[in-house]
Amino acid sequence: MASSSKLNYIKSYTLMSVQSEIGKARKKWWAEESTSRTVAGKLDETPSKKKKLHTSLLPPSKLSPPSFSTRAEYEYIVAKLTISVDQDVPTYDQVRVAAHETHPGVTLDHLTIKRIRDRLRYQRNVLRVAEVISSFSRMRPTEKQLTELLKRKDWYTKRTLGDIQKQWTPSDRRDTTNQHRVEEERKWIDCIASQKWNSCIIRLTDDPSIGKGIFAKEDIKSGQVVCDYHGDLISHSEGMKRYNS
Repeated sequence: MASSSKLNYIKSYTLMSVQSEIGKARKKWWAEESTSRTVAGKLDETPSKKKKLHTSLLPPSKLSPPSFSTRAEYEYIVAKLTISVDQDVPTYDQVRVAAHETHPGVTLDHLTIKRIRDRLRYQRNVLRVAEVISSFSRMRPTEKQLTELLKRKDWYTKRTLGDIQKQWTPSDRRDTTNQHRVEEERKWIDCIASQKWNSCIIRLTDDPSIGKGIFAKEDIKSGQVVCDYHGDLISHSEGMKRYNS
């Protein structure tokens, strides 16, 4: 009986030892697998905060997409997803489709798609900055002018505004003849639009039969001052002649 109990004890101890070793082996394998997946950037569609923290601390070289054999393949997918100044950044699904069209069978992880979308967002910002800068060739634009222009185009971000202010430089004088004219016309338009006249109002119209944009708001009497006039005094007939020319 004693020998039987001793034998059962030895069996139980051996089984516990084996289970313990298996548990250690599993933990070691899982730790190595998790590390390799994190370094390669293979994250789930909804990666945990812990995994995000690990990958964000790695250098760019360690975050190369694991599904591509060369950097050129990755660049090819980015190039296929072209973007313009007014185009929205492709969605996650659109990036996946583009990758599948160029490399069938390739499945992009969440982090790689995010990096591709960030890259395209940066390229779009570069195009927008260049276009806005081209609108102010000789005179440095004020922050108010830039803000109004960017909001009108629905491009406004603090980064875009800051990049324009940092990168603006006056262009070659030989290329600014037309730009000077545009800037001068803009000044005159701003001056006219800021006027407050009681008897008339400025409105755009495509109908030449009712004037070219200045309309009376009330009956105007002879000798009444309607609005400011900066120019030569001319007769009514001369004014009509110039108006129709």
